[in-house]
Amino acid sequence: MRAITIRTFLTQAIILLATAGVLSGCIDSQSVTVRKAKMLVHRYEITDAESSTQAFSNPGGVSKCRWEYRFQPEIQVEKIRSHKDSSGCTAVFKVKKIEIHLELPFDIFTRKNASQKEHDHLDGYVKICRRFYRESSHAARKSGVHLIGKEISGHGKNEDDARFDAISNSSKQMLDFYKEKVVSPAEHAVAEYRKLTENGNNDMSVSDAIAKAMGESN
Repeated sequence: MRAITIRTFLTQAIILLATAGVLSGCIDSQSVTVRKAKMLVHRYEITDAESSTQAFSNPGGVSKCRWEYRFQPEIQVEKIRSHKDSSGCTAVFKVKKIEIHLELPFDIFTRKNASQKEHDHLDGYVKICRRFYRESSHAARKSGVHLIGKEISGHGKNEDDARFDAISNSSKQMLDFYKEKVVSPAEHAVAEYRKLTENGNNDMSVSDAIAKAMGESN
């Protein structure tokens, strides 16, 4: 299994894409299964020395939060046909079953003497991300349901590489859909929340800022 991880802090969600080459074979169940882990929020207290480093600093203060929208599809396929020539192997597979694993770990780093206002502001990020994660199963399922029973093709130096290529391309399409429906809207809401609250430095309430950021206010 190979994995591609995109990591940034605070305003960027993190996507973990793992593509698995699955052995050819007959799969009885043609379905998309989504397994969503509970959102986990971990809180850490950081020292003055840690807060002064680039890894934990941000323009609005020393407290920090980071999260990861993890999307891991496992696509099971059955080989339909393959062809080998001087350039390698081109193969066609039928998608039989897809299982998608979703996770959203969330870390909050605060100073020992952080104010309640600062804690409340950071909790706003948790609430925004949780709202989008709450509806993520539907988007994840929709990202793959159209692939069931479809033929996908790949190319490589041998049949295993061709299979990996086909699965990787399909996984990328699924990931792009999930990002469009879940991650990008969450990032937009987070950016609006930061802007509205001036990164926690004005008097707007967290609930009002979240509602406005998500377009829920009148």
